[in-house]
Amino acid sequence: MPKGKKGGGKKGKGKDKAADVPKEKHEITLMKEKFEQEAMPHWVILHMNLMNWSFMNSDIRIRSESALLELKDRIKAKHGAVTDLKICRGSFAETNELTEDSLTLEEYGFEGALDGQPERRYEVFYDFRPVEHDDPLLLVWNNKAEVKPNPLPPREEADAK
Repeated sequence: MPKGKKGGGKKGKGKDKAADVPKEKHEITLMKEKFEQEAMPHWVILHMNLMNWSFMNSDIRIRSESALLELKDRIKAKHGAVTDLKICRGSFAETNELTEDSLTLEEYGFEGALDGQPERRYEVFYDFRPVEHDDPLLLVWNNKAEVKPNPLPPREEADAK
């Protein structure tokens, strides 16, 4: 008669493999969560201080991945046609000036926070000169100009009646 197998010799190896699988899944989920957090937008709040005119100070909420050019566009949309726009971080000094338009705010050191996390605030100082024109009509800045219909009838129709 053949001898039967005795149990209990190598049962420990199966438990080690089962313990390794959840550990790998745990590492994968951690990596996935980290990647998702990096992909989500990070926001900063910039307290914009206009030099020599404190009544125009305001807060801007912007993504930290945005280029400096986008911040400049927002300032131009608020104030109209401007020249010599200078933006500084922390204090208005030449050493703190942000000059490269293609760099992101994150590359300038503005670290953002995800929605639901404590917000990150930074002081930003800026100054500019308005565009100088001799013609007063050119001083009007309306970037949302709408063409309104003429309320008066055309001249030919008015003459025919």
